[in-house]
Amino acid sequence: MPDGSPPLSWTQFTQVFLPKFVPRSERERKRAEYENLQQDGMLVEEYQGKFHALASHASMILPTEAERVRRFVKGHIIPIHLRVSQVTASGVPFQKVVDVAKELEMIRREGFEQREGKRTRYSGYYGGVLLRIPG
Repeated sequence: MPDGSPPLSWTQFTQVFLPKFVPRSERERKRAEYENLQQDGMLVEEYQGKFHALASHASMILPTEAERVRRFVKGHIIPIHLRVSQVTASGVPFQKVVDVAKELEMIRREGFEQREGKRTRYSGYYGGVLLRIPG
């Protein structure tokens, strides 16, 4: 850019930078990875990090904040997806959606830990006697 030119927007910069330094095949691979991203066994925070890392390769897919939120929610595990979808209907910002997902995850984890703590666990037989571990 000549001296005195206005700075490039992020979109303009990526349009110039990516074709020159990141092969098209790599961009397409990352875009496909992004489109298929699912939370699965990840924590919400891990999923969010991966979502952000891959989102730069899918800027054309996410032209608006609403689309970014929709895609983020789509990849969550079903219990979080269902609850967070209700929140997104009101048009909340992306960070609020992330906060709600993290809170739901924490509530689910606490509930799971409470249920697991109340169950009687058996460790097996020892000399013909069933050993029970309280918990």
